[in-house]
Amino acid sequence: MSSSVSVSLSPYPRNIRALFDRPPLVHGESHEQYNAMVSELAVAISPRDFLEWLFLKDIADIEWEILRLRRYLSGLLAYQQELELTQLLCKDTVLKDPQLKKPITLKRGPGFGERFSLARRCLEGSAAAKKDVNAVLATKGREFDRESLSNKAFLNAISSLDTINRMIALAEARRDRVIRKIESCRETGLATMLDVTPTKRAITCRPKTKFKTITNQRTHTKKSSKAVSAL
Repeated sequence: MSSSVSVSLSPYPRNIRALFDRPPLVHGESHEQYNAMVSELAVAISPRDFLEWLFLKDIADIEWEILRLRRYLSGLLAYQQELELTQLLCKDTVLKDPQLKKPITLKRGPGFGERFSLARRCLEGSAAAKKDVNAVLATKGREFDRESLSNKAFLNAISSLDTINRMIALAEARRDRVIRKIESCRETGLATMLDVTPTKRAITCRPKTKFKTITNQRTHTKKSSKAVSAL
């Protein structure tokens, strides 16, 4: 944890910094921003002992995961918009052959990388890129429409967006459970929070069930018949 996290604690765990030495970051994420979030959480929660610092670490990691997932939401939509516009920038050539039942459409023009770069620059607001995009779309009788593009991108990404939203909801539920643990620990003590009181620890055993031996009625009938015939 960075030195910016300074909260007056009694007692203060000496090895508390070791908990935050390796934050759950991926490439491109800022260690400083993570430390700043931990600092704000420490001020808000004011952990009183080592156990509450463990809870704070859980909250920080889960909240960081939520922030990452929300970035994925916006990033996925932006990427899907770029893909949709990239596909529109293909110059289609329709080949009609009498021997074929259906005409063949060939995708011609610049490569995917060049079209994708043009689409990204257009969506980022470049006037020159937008002019080039409209020039290509004009050959198809179309023009650049950001709203229509966004709607199509959303529909094509809706399944992935729903999955990410579900992951966010689950992460938020996990975070809220940790917060409730802190509240429960402070109100009723550690034993109650961990649910290990004698009354809750007791296990009710069912009485043993006695089974009666059931004689095979068919076998018994055959033996009775043999005994009667013997007489």
